[in-house]
Amino acid sequence: MKKLFVLMKKDIYNALTEKTSLLMISVSVCFCPILYYLVGADMMKNAGIYIASMFSFFNLAILPMSVFPLIIAEEKENQTLAVLKRSGIGDGLFLLSKALTVIVLELLCSAVVFFFCGPERSWFPIYQVFNFLITAALLPVGGIVALYAKDKNSANVYATFGVLFMMCVPVFSIEMERLGVFSKVLPTTLLTSVFYPMVSGVTVGPSEIVLSVVVWSLWSAAGYIAWIVIYKKKGGIQISNSVN
Repeated sequence: MKKLFVLMKKDIYNALTEKTSLLMISVSVCFCPILYYLVGADMMKNAGIYIASMFSFFNLAILPMSVFPLIIAEEKENQTLAVLKRSGIGDGLFLLSKALTVIVLELLCSAVVFFFCGPERSWFPIYQVFNFLITAALLPVGGIVALYAKDKNSANVYATFGVLFMMCVPVFSIEMERLGVFSKVLPTTLLTSVFYPMVSGVTVGPSEIVLSVVVWSLWSAAGYIAWIVIYKKKGGIQISNSVN
């Protein structure tokens, strides 16, 4: 536990000092308060849910699918991964620290989004639970990117399409019915099909809840199985060629 705590402190510091990841993390944290004070509390009551969903999906796409592989690739690029391995830090502890760091940062960002743009405060616990579940389901996607990325630049390039898809489809599906079909097969359906309709006063049937849980479960299972297969095939997290 002590090693994990030390690694997490280092990872949080690195994520908040690395320029690209800091920029990604700070978008919603900075813009939500600005929008709140620009448009006012009354306007937020009408548009808040849509704005909250937009920033929520941004966070849920960026943090597990881009920031996660980025902070792993940074260890490769800076050659600190080799040092950690020589210090007895295995891949399991290394990845767990990175994953928990991303989850903590995502929940902090989602809390900012909720309290400035979200609905009534009573919805906050379930909102955070859904954010946690979706982040956990998307971490394997970022993990696969990390296995193939040799440095930060390649991590950003490999993650781009997935991030854009996972961010844009749920956001635009709120207004475009055609995209609603695609949105229902993404793990973010927990928010688009269950949470946001509920807070908007729409009755959500048991079938929608069950379907959303099934989709999330399939994404989680498929993601972690795919990651394990690729991880074993590549022989673990590889140290950059400059170190070998």
